[in-house]
Amino acid sequence: MKLFDRVLLAVYSLVLVALSLLALMMAAGWTTPINYMEIYFNHLQSRWIIGITAALLLLVGLNLFFSNFQRRRTVPAAVSHHTQFGEVRLSITALENLVHRASRKIAGVKEINPRVRPGSDGVTVLIQAILLPDQSIPKVSEQLQQQVKDYLQEAAGLDVAEIKVVVQNVSHEGKVRVE
Repeated sequence: MKLFDRVLLAVYSLVLVALSLLALMMAAGWTTPINYMEIYFNHLQSRWIIGITAALLLLVGLNLFFSNFQRRRTVPAAVSHHTQFGEVRLSITALENLVHRASRKIAGVKEINPRVRPGSDGVTVLIQAILLPDQSIPKVSEQLQQQVKDYLQEAAGLDVAEIKVVVQNVSHEGKVRVE
């Protein structure tokens, strides 16, 4: 449920609680609200205000009612493919770990943060990377894309639709030198 719907639900619930308490008090014999309602309904301007308020409450109630039945699109927690023996399901976490493993083979990549999303034509991989200095960013990015694609196809048997690389930063520190 969206934040806006939650706020609407809270306000709507408070209004219903107040109206319910008022109805209970009137049922118990308190007639003052009935007298006020007679006075308000005798004035044209008050009837418009009450009518508009009732229409707004009706619209809010219908909105909350129908939004409860909307289907939410969820991203699957796993990618599946079928073999001759049955179904194989790979979790998104497992695929992201494979991307990590593939990136270790590329010189110039210090750190990555992969996100894998399944799609109808294969998986889409978004890699946020931190590269080492003194490297060709286009060359390292292309090597990373090719390595990840090949590794996912070989290790997981998946089709890769797209690999996006976002270079978040270039590290200040180079490779550690041992003397």
